[in-house]
Amino acid sequence: MRELKAKEWILFTGFVFLIGALVIGVFTFAGDPYLYYRNVSNDKKLLHSNYVNIGLMKNYKFDTAFIGSSEIHTIDTGFVKSYYSVDSAKLVVRNMDVNDMLFQYDLSQKYSDITEYIFNIDLEGFSMIKTVDGRSEKFPAYLYNENKLDDIKYLLGYESSLRYAPINFIINGSIDLGFQPPEEIIRHTEVGKIEDWSEQAVFGEEMVRISYEQYMTTKSTSNNTDLLRMLQTNIDHFLGRILEKQKPEQRIIFGFPPYSALYWEALKEKETYGVYLTAKEYFIAKSRQLARVRIVDVQSIPEINDLNNYKDLRHFNNKVSRIYTDAIFFGGYDIDN
Repeated sequence: MRELKAKEWILFTGFVFLIGALVIGVFTFAGDPYLYYRNVSNDKKLLHSNYVNIGLMKNYKFDTAFIGSSEIHTIDTGFVKSYYSVDSAKLVVRNMDVNDMLFQYDLSQKYSDITEYIFNIDLEGFSMIKTVDGRSEKFPAYLYNENKLDDIKYLLGYESSLRYAPINFIINGSIDLGFQPPEEIIRHTEVGKIEDWSEQAVFGEEMVRISYEQYMTTKSTSNNTDLLRMLQTNIDHFLGRILEKQKPEQRIIFGFPPYSALYWEALKEKETYGVYLTAKEYFIAKSRQLARVRIVDVQSIPEINDLNNYKDLRHFNNKVSRIYTDAIFFGGYDIDN
């Protein structure tokens, strides 16, 4: 065997790397694990909201977007389509905060023709972030910067090419061979169920009371005056960004979700109930600056008193979620202008 000279070795190694990168890139492009280039509805893809939201915006047709924290993550947009006749998508992410919400709103204004936004308003989330500026670090920048180098990062990146693309290949290959993957896997390939936590949740009064005890041990880092000031400042930033970006034809719905009755009791015991009530009134008054806005408030429905409908102080089962979505699409719980 002839010994390669140094220059030949460098060229040979570079050629091997180039061929390897080309193969990996073609494999990732064909599988498109983040839905980045196209919508292939008959393929099964393991979906993670940190990566696929931009693909949903660019390649899926929908008129309505759900944006907000985990109270709305159990909404199945497939059910929304069949029952309410609304084409929708959830632009959500795990542990979604106010900045994440605005970031998704900004991106979707750029990439989608959305006519209706539905925001889940969890006011406590407005107190857990110092400044609402719309920036988020949960979504990889290479998915929305739109330059060729970013395409290379996607096609050759670890998460896309070595993690999700091979798994998706195995899932679809097993189906083609007549082997059905576990239901747990299939559920995570459904666009309509992105970040749906309900099937792993344990609901019941006992779980809620445990959550209550844990919540009561947390200490506030600010007094009520500072808390209200932070809430109002962040509400101003949040609504200001939406007002700035809202297109003439777009409708905005703000939903106040149905927390358990024990959550409100916990706020009263912490002596912050009045602060959040004032912040809610402030949010409602400020939101009137927006055109074509609806405010849906289901925080006083009778079902909040049955703690068996909840897994903790704030997260509810599909029965209560259905009441929430009915209120959004059928009305009945609107705060009048």
